Amino acid sequence: MPNEVGLQIDPIIPISKGRKTVPSNLQVLCSKYNGAKQNK
Repeated sequence: MPNEVGLQIDPIIPISKGRKTVPSNLQVLCSKYNGAKQNK
C-alpha cells in the first residue's frame, strides 16, 4: 500500500443517521476511498 494511503475504521450506517459504533456496523476502508465517501 502506498505511504499516502492508510486504513481507517468507519461506520457502515453513519452515526448521524442514528447507528452506533458497534462491531457489526464497522468497516475498514483505505483513507483515499473513505475521504471521497459522502454521508448518504
